[in-house]
Amino acid sequence: MAEKLSDLASEVLDSIVAQIDDVKSLRSLAQTSRRLQHITEPYIYRHAFVRTGHECYNLLRAFNGRSERALMLRSIDARFQSAKDDSMGNLTHVVQAALRLNDLTIESPYCNRGRWRRADGWKTTMESLLSPLWEASYLAPEPASGTSRPLQALRKLVLHLNGEPSEFWNLQHRPYSAIFAHPTLEDVHISSANILDEGLSDIPDTVRIPLKRLTIDECNITIKAFERLMMLPKALEYLYLGESQFCEDEEPHVESMCHEPKEFFAALAHQKSSLQTFIYEPCDEWFRISHFTIPNFPVLADFKALRELRLNGRQHWLEHGLKEPTCLPPNLTSLHLPAGTIFDDEILRSLHDKLDDPEALPPWLEKALPLYAHLKKLDMTWDANHHPTSELRELVWTERTVTRVHKRGIRMRVFQFSPVAEHQRPILYGEDEPVRFMLCSPGSGYVGMPRNLRPWEGAADSDSEWEDSQSDWDDDVLDALDDIDDYNDDDDDDDGSSFGGEDEYGELATQFHG
Repeated sequence: MAEKLSDLASEVLDSIVAQIDDVKSLRSLAQTSRRLQHITEPYIYRHAFVRTGHECYNLLRAFNGRSERALMLRSIDARFQSAKDDSMGNLTHVVQAALRLNDLTIESPYCNRGRWRRADGWKTTMESLLSPLWEASYLAPEPASGTSRPLQALRKLVLHLNGEPSEFWNLQHRPYSAIFAHPTLEDVHISSANILDEGLSDIPDTVRIPLKRLTIDECNITIKAFERLMMLPKALEYLYLGESQFCEDEEPHVESMCHEPKEFFAALAHQKSSLQTFIYEPCDEWFRISHFTIPNFPVLADFKALRELRLNGRQHWLEHGLKEPTCLPPNLTSLHLPAGTIFDDEILRSLHDKLDDPEALPPWLEKALPLYAHLKKLDMTWDANHHPTSELRELVWTERTVTRVHKRGIRMRVFQFSPVAEHQRPILYGEDEPVRFMLCSPGSGYVGMPRNLRPWEGAADSDSEWEDSQSDWDDDVLDALDDIDDYNDDDDDDDGSSFGGEDEYGELATQFHG
C-alpha cells in the first residue's frame, strides 16, 4: 500500500489532479517536485481568464522556452476591462500560439458600460484581435511553407464587441466575415453587430461550415444577409436570433426583416432539415407594423426536425402560423410564448366566459392542442405590467387551465418577469440573466411572486468601468511560475516525496469564468 504520494502510479496521480478545480492548489502541488509539475501543468494551463493586455503578455512569457505550455491551452476567456489598455493586442499572439485552443471568448472593454462613450482607436485593436480568425479561415491564402494555420481546433467562439462611433460593429468583409468561414467552428455567439447586405459577400458560394449552434444577440441583420448566413452551415441545430431592441440609431438596418416575412422564413428554411431549437427575439419594428395578413406560406410546416420553439416578442406571422394547421412544425415538443402576444388577448377575452366551467380551455388552446401531436411542454410568460397577478379571477382561471392542460399530457407553466430590469442584452461579464418567477405549474397551483423582488443582480456602476479583479495570470503568478522552474531544475534527483516550502503564488483567483 502506498504511504507517500510519490509511491502512486502516474495514472493514479493524474486522476487525482484532474479532480482539483482550484488553480491555487494546483500550483502549490506543482511546486513540490518535477514529476508533479509535469502532471499538474496541463490542468494549470488548460484555461486562461484574463482582464488586461499585460496579463496576456505574462502568458507569453510563460510560453517562452516552454512551447508545450501553449499547446496545453484549451480555453481563453478575455474580458478586457480598461479602455485605456494599449496592450490588448498581446492576446493575438497568445491565440496564435495556442494551436489546440477549443474555446475563445473576447469581450471589448467598451461594451460593458452603463453609458456608451466613443471608442476611438478600437477598430485597429479589434482587427488585430480577429486576425487569427482570418488566418484560420477558408478566405486566407495558404500559409508559408513550414507554418501552420492557427485555430484549427477551435470549436466555440464568443465575441462581445462594439464599433467606434456607436455601440454596434459592422460584420463586413475582412477580417470579420472570416467568423463564418472557419473550418472547425461549431458554436458561435456574437452581439451588437450590424450584419448588412454585403457583409458576407466575400465568402465563396462553395463554402460550407460545420456550425451547429448560432447565437445572434442584440444584432441588426438584413434579410439578404440573413439568407446568406443560413446557407453557410451544413446542419445548424440551434439558432438564437435576437434582433436589436435598444439602439434606435441602427433601426434602418432592420426594416427589411419586418416587411418581408415570406423571404424571412424562406431564408430560415435553408436549415429546415436540421434545426432543432429556434429562439426568436424580434425587434420592436414588428410590433409597429399595423397591417399584416394571415400567412399564405408554410412558415414552419417543413421544419420536421424542430423540437423547441421559443418566441420572445411580437412577430405577427409566426404567431398566426402557430394556430394554422398548415403552418405548424409537425414534431414540436416544447413551445414558449411571451407576454404581449395575441394569445394573451384571447385569454383575457375568455376569462369571464370560462371561469364557471372547470373543464374548459381558452378557444385557441382547444383548437391548437390537437394539432400539436407531440407537444410535451408549454410555457407562457405573463406580463406584470398589463395583467396584474393579484386579480383573483385571473389566477383561478390560470390555475384551472394549467391543470386541464396537464391532464392532456402537456406540462404547462406560467411565468412572470419582474418589471424591473437593470441589464439589457447582451449579458456581459458580471451580469446575470433575468430571472423568471413561476406563477403556476401542475401540482403546485398558483405560487406567485414576492412583491418588489428585483430579479437582476450583479450590475456594475453605470458610470464606471468594472473594478479590477485579479486574474490567473497577474505578475505574482508569473513570478511563481519562474520560481517553480528554477526550483525543479535545481532538484532533478527529487523522487517526488518533497512537500516542503511555502506557496509562492500569492493571492489567486480561484474561480474560472467561461
